[in-house]
Amino acid sequence: MKQYILFDVGGTGIKGNTFSEDGHFGWTQPKHYAAKSDLPTDALLAHFADLICDVVDASGIAPADIAGLASSFPGPFDYAAGKSLMHGRRKYDSLYGVDLKAAFGQVLADHYGVHVPVLFENDATAFGRGEYAMRPDPASKRGMYITLGTGTGSCFIIDGQVVTDAQYGLNDEGMLYPVPFKDGVIDDWLCNQGLMRFAKAAGSDASDGAALAGRAEAGDPVAQQAFRDFGAAIQDALLPFVSRFAPDDLAIGGGVSAGFALFAPGMPELQAQVPVRKSAQTSLSTMRGLVAILEDAHD
Repeated sequence: MKQYILFDVGGTGIKGNTFSEDGHFGWTQPKHYAAKSDLPTDALLAHFADLICDVVDASGIAPADIAGLASSFPGPFDYAAGKSLMHGRRKYDSLYGVDLKAAFGQVLADHYGVHVPVLFENDATAFGRGEYAMRPDPASKRGMYITLGTGTGSCFIIDGQVVTDAQYGLNDEGMLYPVPFKDGVIDDWLCNQGLMRFAKAAGSDASDGAALAGRAEAGDPVAQQAFRDFGAAIQDALLPFVSRFAPDDLAIGGGVSAGFALFAPGMPELQAQVPVRKSAQTSLSTMRGLVAILEDAHD
C-alpha cells in the first residue's frame, strides 16, 4: 500500500507522520521533534535526515511503498524549488538557498533506494487545503482558513483551488497578513502577541496565552474580557474579507485557536455571516493538505 511521508516544520518544533492511500494517518498524534533551527547547515541537514529515517523506520513502511515526501515550511521560501529564503529570522538561517528538495530526496535514495516526488508548501496553505479536504459539509465550495500563532496565516479556496485574486483584498500569495489593521497590520494583532496586548490593555498581568486562558476558564473577568476583545479584533479584521469572498466555511487553527471558546463570543457579527469553526487539529489538517499536494503531483 502506497504511503506518503509528511513533515510540518516550525521554528521550534517539527511534526512527522505518514498517510496511506486508504486514507489513514500512521499516528493520530504526529511524532514530535525539536527543530534545532539554529544549527549550522551540515548539522541541520543531518538532523532532517535523521527525522526522515525515524518516521520511515518507526512506521514500518516498505521502501517500495514510499510514494512521496511533502513538508510544510515557514516562509519566506521558494516552495516550487524547495529552497528556504529565510534570513535574519533566528531560525533556519543556515538553510538559506539550500536545495532541500534535492537533500531530502537524496536521503530517501541513499537509505531506501527510492526516487519519489519531494514537495514543499507554505504551512497556512497546506492547512487550508487540509481543512477544505476534511470540511464538515462536502457541498461547501468556498472556504476561508485562518491560522493564529506567532503570526496570521490564511488560505482562501474555491472549488478546491487556492485563490490569490486581488479582488478579495489578498496579496500575491493569497494571504491577508500584510493588510493594514489598527496601528500596524493584521499579522501584528491576530496572533499570540496581539492577544497579550489585549490582556495588558484589560489590566491582566498573565505571562502568556496559556496562563491567560487558565484564568479566563477559572472565571477571571479581566482575562475573559481580554479574550472577548481579541475575538472582536478577529471579527473586525476578517469581516471585510468575508464580505468580498463570501465563504460558506471558515475554520480557525494555530496555537491560539486553543482559546476559541473564549474569544468566539467576541465575534457575533462574523458568525452571523458565516459558520466559524475551530480546527480539530491544526497539524493533522496541515499534513492532510500536504497529501493533497502529493496527490496532485501523481495526477
